[in-house]
Amino acid sequence: MKNKQFLLLPLSFLLLSEISCAEVNLSNSRGIINAHLKKMSNDTLSACFYQEDFFEKKAFCLTPPMMIDFTLENNIGVRANDIQSIRIPENTQVTVYQGENFFTLTDNVLQDGWKRLTETNGITKIIATDKKPLDCDTQCIITQRKIIPVSTIFPVDINHDQQQERSLLLSFERSDNSFDITFNNLMDVTVDDGIISILPPNSPQIDFSLHQETTHISFLFSWYEKELSLYYLETVNGELRYLSPMISMQSDYPINQEEINLAIFNSDDRQPLTLQKVLLATHREAHRDKRGAAGITGCFLNGPLALYNVVTQGRCNQVESAWHRINTFFSGKDPSNRIVAGTAKPFKPTPLSEKAPPENTNPTLALSQLKTDLHGQSLTLPAVSKYCQTSIDNVITARYPRQTRYSCATWLSSVLADFTMLFGSSLRTWSTEYLIQTINGILDRRALDTDRDAMEAFIQKPNIGNRLIQTITDVAEDQGRSTLIEHITQSFLNAEQNYAQYTLNSHPQGASNDQTDMDCYSESDDEVESESDSDSGAASPQQAQQYPLGSYQMQLATYVYQDVLPRILINGEWQVAPERFDIEVIQGTREQTRQSIYHLLETVAAWENTYYEQRLYCNRHGQFTNAMSTNRYAGQITSQLIRSHVQYPRSDNIIIVVRLNNRIVSTSLAHSYFVGGDPQRQSSTISATLTDPAFVLTPQAEGTIRGAGSAALHAMLQHLKENGVSVVHAEVISTPSAMVKKRIGFVFIPEVYGLYNTSPTPPPHSEL
Repeated sequence: MKNKQFLLLPLSFLLLSEISCAEVNLSNSRGIINAHLKKMSNDTLSACFYQEDFFEKKAFCLTPPMMIDFTLENNIGVRANDIQSIRIPENTQVTVYQGENFFTLTDNVLQDGWKRLTETNGITKIIATDKKPLDCDTQCIITQRKIIPVSTIFPVDINHDQQQERSLLLSFERSDNSFDITFNNLMDVTVDDGIISILPPNSPQIDFSLHQETTHISFLFSWYEKELSLYYLETVNGELRYLSPMISMQSDYPINQEEINLAIFNSDDRQPLTLQKVLLATHREAHRDKRGAAGITGCFLNGPLALYNVVTQGRCNQVESAWHRINTFFSGKDPSNRIVAGTAKPFKPTPLSEKAPPENTNPTLALSQLKTDLHGQSLTLPAVSKYCQTSIDNVITARYPRQTRYSCATWLSSVLADFTMLFGSSLRTWSTEYLIQTINGILDRRALDTDRDAMEAFIQKPNIGNRLIQTITDVAEDQGRSTLIEHITQSFLNAEQNYAQYTLNSHPQGASNDQTDMDCYSESDDEVESESDSDSGAASPQQAQQYPLGSYQMQLATYVYQDVLPRILINGEWQVAPERFDIEVIQGTREQTRQSIYHLLETVAAWENTYYEQRLYCNRHGQFTNAMSTNRYAGQITSQLIRSHVQYPRSDNIIIVVRLNNRIVSTSLAHSYFVGGDPQRQSSTISATLTDPAFVLTPQAEGTIRGAGSAALHAMLQHLKENGVSVVHAEVISTPSAMVKKRIGFVFIPEVYGLYNTSPTPPPHSEL
């Protein structure tokens, strides 16, 4: 009889909360509850409530599935306001109701934390339940830590299905406390003092600044085979504020092979952390795109990004189709996407409002992805990828694990990486001239012995030195000296361009003082470092190799052409010229473009001589200390790059030439390609834009022209859009020690951000 009574207790408790009109039964049930509360007070499964801080003066305990309703009379003599601390055992959780609202506790809470949770609304009911693998998916309170056993939650039947991409969505209310998220030691995320810091395993820390008005922060972890990626989303009361780029990393093994646990740590138990929503899902996709922020913030239709619809009301141009897809996803009717754990009610997308673009807005690229898994080759891998006309992923796949057969991508990426490891600590040695000198020394004497720098580099890193010697010797036997040098120097020029873009983004462009530092090409090491040498604003090529590589995009669907007016500095004032820029597009066969190419080469060669007429000055570390040196270096590299592409044109290259009064004043170069070989998905990279050095190196001189670079850029964007290009992108290294730039300008257009200022010395823009 006693056993039967004990088994019926849970049912009595549930009936108590639902049948408030049965007074006699209610009175009997209260007696049973109160007796049981006291009887089970020492049970290891019981959540116990105390009238004082630090678990002193026990009031009562609840053993799952028990409940106490404070809107009804109870005989234990405890009011909701008497609770000051709660001790919750490992396998139990407590849900606290405040009228229609509720939150769930899974670990202990002390007086300060409890008061913060309950100060706005009174407690009406408390229910104790057993923990499940996903113990809480809505309004979860974390006072100390929370562990989500990811591998346990995902069904066994998909554990070995490598075609399944898996996702985990976490949405937090923003508060003053800091917290940390760790995904199986593969990625660590910290939110502290308005900064999101992301630490991949083999890359420096990446920092993003949060928008001040953000009310909720959501994180989306997705993993597929060996790749783990992360997005974060900022919302303001349910409205999208910012969707981050994809931060990706590669594991050495398939991620699902090991047990996965996600841990959340709250730094201050006096300030509970609210985890508003948890969702786990799987996705099966025939083609897994490298999705970025640009273009997907509207509909959230593909794969894991559909989960973002749960935490924000999507904006979309195709609302009905988006709603159909989202409903199918969350209803479980889509076999390629499935919610595994957690509950979700999706929002119906709202139409994307059309806003008129502000006047005189300069085009920028938005950060869409950060790659942290480039094996410390963020400068050289993209350079080789571009030269060999293959993807970075293909280059990595061919080299890791190392292949014995040499191909364009494998041997070139190896040579550039080794050369940068040996000589990338200073621009004195990381240059085309020094590279050719090194190659000739290897081919002539099979040694790195051309000067003291070469010998010291070999002594410090003999394994890398021997590998470089062996690779160059082997390839030269197959291809010959001249072909070998041409391949290496042309691909290295791309690496120099990557570094020039990095330095421009690290050190704002513009005029600067005429401070003189150590010559970049000096071999003296006896100089004393001056105060100004201590911070160059940019890392050396060797250091920059280790940084994450940012992919930036611009969607041409929303681009509106702007007619840029030329402005000339006359008597210290910028005046609009009566003439307009003339635009020429060079694209086609050599026979069709011979005359135009001849005139452009002649001009670029003269510009290159001007950019090289003064030696560059750097600090003792071989780095630039002022913006003028940075601009001159960028002009040198960009002029070489454009001259090389103009001399050896490819059918997929587009060249824009800008003239004013029949004089070439700027040129821009772009390369178009089909994404994945699909002719419906055409993208482009604007490789470089070069302006007459007279307007860059002497920006305050009488007669200086502003707007030429901007005119070239707008003409290029308009031409690409008219010819079916949907996305323009660029790859730029991000300095992890600084805030990651969410938007950047295009490559080397020094005057673009001062274009509409009226003062003789336009201030540098903070984004470039």
